[in-house]
Amino acid sequence: MKVSEHVSSSSSYQVAVKDRQVESMVLLGGHKELIILHQDENYRLRITAKGKLILTK
Repeated sequence: MKVSEHVSSSSSYQVAVKDRQVESMVLLGGHKELIILHQDENYRLRITAKGKLILTK
């Protein structure tokens, strides 16, 4: 994907993508966790108390 391309979502905001990299705060939208649906499975991405990211099934 080129730097000039954008990824849009159903919530009508756009995120500039460079080398397929997205800021975690953009994904999480200011929340501490996010549910990601992948191949009909739910995964939970969350920020720990120490500021690390954990992805669990």
